[in-house]
Amino acid sequence: MHTNLWVSFFEMIFCTQGCVYIHKLMKEKTKYFHRLFMKKIDGLLLVTLSG
Repeated sequence: MHTNLWVSFFEMIFCTQGCVYIHKLMKEKTKYFHRLFMKKIDGLLLVTLSG
């Protein structure tokens, strides 16, 4: 029981740190992906409208 508590405690810390890191990474990448995504959407809209 005692070891399980420690394992879950460390998992919680690891997950939190991981989430924070991923969030930072996503924040930086989101701008780039958003631009790329909007270009793709614009392209799709043009194709749809012209088609």
